[in-house]
Amino acid sequence: MKLSPDQIQSARRHLRAADPVMKAIIDTVGPYTLRFERDRFAMLVRFIVSQQISTSAARAIRKRLMELVGPDGLTPENLARFHIDELRSVGLSQQKASYVADLATKVNDGTVELRQIGRLYRHP
Repeated sequence: MKLSPDQIQSARRHLRAADPVMKAIIDTVGPYTLRFERDRFAMLVRFIVSQQISTSAARAIRKRLMELVGPDGLTPENLARFHIDELRSVGLSQQKASYVADLATKVNDGTVELRQIGRLYRHP
């Protein structure tokens, strides 16, 4: 879902007016600068890695994961080359390593199609 600049500004005004805590946060943080990640696979892997751990721990694990996969990057084809124990060696739990490996396998074999993932969202 892409927001227009007018929608973002309207939401900002609403939050600042509706909640003094949000007003202070918005005033401190400044304008909305979130950029969407185009690499859907890498984004999902980062989401899996970051679940239920601190930001600094997730950052360290992601760094080690990027070192493990090397210059070919975080692609389904590249990640599928690694055994779960190798994925665990960067700090992933057994469960997260299996999730990441399963995602790579399913993207590679076409079970999970990421090109259409943004269109699957249905606004209530």
